[in-house]
Amino acid sequence: ERGIRTLAQHVREHRPGQLLTVAAEDVPTLAASLRRLQERYADIVRREASTRGHIEQSQREKTLLMARLTHDLRSPLNAILGFSDLLLMDSDGRLNDAQRESVMRVVSSGRELLGLLNDVLDEAKFEAGRLEFRPQWTPLVEILTDAVAAGRQLLVEKPKVEIVAEVQPGLPAAYVDSPRVVQALVGLFRHSVRLMDEGKIHLWARMGKGPGGAPVVLVDVRDTSPGIRSEDRERIFEAFSDVASASGRRIGGLGVGLALARNLVCAHGGDVRCENVEDQGTTFTVSLPISNADHDDKVGE
Repeated sequence: ERGIRTLAQHVREHRPGQLLTVAAEDVPTLAASLRRLQERYADIVRREASTRGHIEQSQREKTLLMARLTHDLRSPLNAILGFSDLLLMDSDGRLNDAQRESVMRVVSSGRELLGLLNDVLDEAKFEAGRLEFRPQWTPLVEILTDAVAAGRQLLVEKPKVEIVAEVQPGLPAAYVDSPRVVQALVGLFRHSVRLMDEGKIHLWARMGKGPGGAPVVLVDVRDTSPGIRSEDRERIFEAFSDVASASGRRIGGLGVGLALARNLVCAHGGDVRCENVEDQGTTFTVSLPISNADHDDKVGE
């Protein structure tokens, strides 16, 4: 507009230390231009607020839908798991070895499905800013032991896959939500298990230094899988992504495990990195602060 162009011309010609002068006949045009500019800016702000409101409403509706869906699926699944556990508790020997093994597979698959449902719901809650964290001081050895035990539950259908752990002696306690950290590590185990039919998944935990020299625990989860296709490496931490191994084999599941694992660790002020070599396996490195003052309040929300 002419008024704005005129003002811009005056500004370009202005010298430091001198007053900025505007011709009297240009003032009405300039004032009108500034009013229109202000109105346009106000309109942009209103539209941005409206768009933000629609996004927040969409997130709330998605979280509610996920909650209802997982609740409806959990009810029959819990019944299946409950009756299966009762069968396994039978002390009269009415189940032969083959039948007992079949029931154990039902329990394992049911728990795997329940874990997937929980991951989907937690990822939706995280995106909506509604996922709760309850940090407390917990020995790192206890967290790692629980994670490895839960990871080994995933191996019922993969008898030739093994999880081995190596932990540096003397690891301290950490101020974290331990079930959430276990959930993140199990998500990494689950990813590796899906890629493997045989081989080892190696967990290595030790102390390290983060930004500024702050103490962190470093946990590597390294597998001997074919690895991830090079074109998929940037997408493996995206929720609901569909990626494949280097051999072309599609990775099963819903595509939320790695995204949620990174989100849970990042909420504690840490990070998850991935190093991948095709045909030589994948290594995930979790960097978790022992106590991060900048994130303690956030984690506690």
